[in-house]
Amino acid sequence: MYWQNLIIALRLLLSLASLFFIGYAPAYFILLYKKEDKTSFTGLAGKFFIFFISFYLGLFISSIYLIILSLAGIKFSFEAIWIFSLVFFLFSIASAVLQALKNRQNSLNSIDSQDNRFEPGKAALFRKKNLENTVFAITVFLIILNILAVLFFTWLFPVRFWDAISCWSLKAKAFFIDGSILPFYTQHNYDFAHLSYPLMVPLAQTWEYLWMGALNETLVKTIFALFYISLIFIIYYLFRQSSGKAYSAIAAFILSGLPIIMDHGYIEYTNLVFSIILLAGAYFLKLSVFEQI
Repeated sequence: MYWQNLIIALRLLLSLASLFFIGYAPAYFILLYKKEDKTSFTGLAGKFFIFFISFYLGLFISSIYLIILSLAGIKFSFEAIWIFSLVFFLFSIASAVLQALKNRQNSLNSIDSQDNRFEPGKAALFRKKNLENTVFAITVFLIILNILAVLFFTWLFPVRFWDAISCWSLKAKAFFIDGSILPFYTQHNYDFAHLSYPLMVPLAQTWEYLWMGALNETLVKTIFALFYISLIFIIYYLFRQSSGKAYSAIAAFILSGLPIIMDHGYIEYTNLVFSIILLAGAYFLKLSVFEQI
């Protein structure tokens, strides 16, 4: 039993990783390929931002894939999704290698000698930097505590809120059991499940079930905690564009500690994920209008 649960948990991690790899290739070509100024996506904050944007793109692409399989009359299977994921994995690896080679060439072309001689005011600058690093470290520790609290409640109990069960999670279970989306709408009487509601969240849970190979209404909630974690990193990245890392971390901590945000990190509703997508969309709209990505 222990090893079976461990294998299911590992397969869950693979399901979440597959969403990143599916989305990384399009994210690379949209945000990085042929982009002269890649400085906004460098550093740890930039890399995590690209990671989560890739994750959400992967979520969208995998949902479209499952819809296409259903319309084509092809039943969902583990083979169908891992082969699909493998293709994007190979594209993502090739894109990552290409980007690494470009970064290395750029770094070789821009090597500047550093002057380490003492300058007036340098000691004050070091003190300010040390204070910023201390505040940053403390804030990151508090953010980690918030994340651990959300993960605790995520894995404490299975799906239990009626709206989550009837509107979202029921669809995911039905899609997994039937191996298709269509029977839920054509063969079953599930009018109470709000059939007009969008399918992205149920299909995200279906994707997890297909990778796990079993229904597990506790582990499947992990993706909602990941939505919560992604919001923290995205907010930190956006503030980091114009503020120091200490101020950015404080902003991320304040948001991560809001009760309504933490609640939606483990409650299986769509409010949080759609808010994040709207936020990312507004950010890229701003870039396209004012900075021409």
